[in-house]
Amino acid sequence: MPSTRFYKARTWINKWDAAGGETLRNLFLDCSETPPALVFSSKDAESAAVVFSMGLGFTGFTERTLREFESWIRLHKGKHGDAIGFHERLIDDKHLLKFFSVYGVKAVPHFSFLVPREWDLDRWLGMAGGDSERTNPSQDYAIILRYTTQTGKGATQVRFLLAGFTERGTAAAAKYLVHNWDDLHKEYFPHGRPEEFEESRGDFLLVIHGHSSADFPTEWTPKHFPVVTPQSIFKLRQQDPDVAACSWAKRFVRTPPGTRKVAPTRARPR
Repeated sequence: MPSTRFYKARTWINKWDAAGGETLRNLFLDCSETPPALVFSSKDAESAAVVFSMGLGFTGFTERTLREFESWIRLHKGKHGDAIGFHERLIDDKHLLKFFSVYGVKAVPHFSFLVPREWDLDRWLGMAGGDSERTNPSQDYAIILRYTTQTGKGATQVRFLLAGFTERGTAAAAKYLVHNWDDLHKEYFPHGRPEEFEESRGDFLLVIHGHSSADFPTEWTPKHFPVVTPQSIFKLRQQDPDVAACSWAKRFVRTPPGTRKVAPTRARPR
């Protein structure tokens, strides 16, 4: 049992999730901005303008947000751990096999779930925190999801989901986001972009992979996995309306060529 986990606790937080959160707080402090507060309950985050959700399978806020996109991304809790799966139309299994093991679940057809290549849970648990983890680290991966939504009170809220296959992956996702904050903003935020990018609202999903180690990984990369954006989901929905029927795709309302948008009219009461 790794020393970073506590079982039979009513309320607990993982060491590496907390370390990732502290990395994000330091980013705000370095910019002389008020840092986000570390909270245990998602209820405390419902009224916030920006929320960073740390962790995957045991984080209710993450699970509820992923359900918004269940037509193309799923979470599966199996013998390998908590794995992320993508619809087969989004990924190329042959290409991913260089870095991941890919498996299917009968109850979730057309989805491929990712496990780090040569992953062995017992080996990882046995080496966690030891010298062998630094000299012979396991492969790991994480997702970084930026998602703009509306709260129950109608306010705009930006959510960042930072979730690793292991808790080290979660910490690595936070580190990657901090180190690449400016580049990600320039790449995906629609400032000064065409109208098509306006509906993207800067949202994206990255899958990064690298070595899981006791220290923060320094060489994690999003290469070898396609970046998912509202635009790519919209294109996917054009091919199959049932595959990507989520809020991202619904943002794009295309007007047929030669026509113009007309505001809806309302009948006046007599």
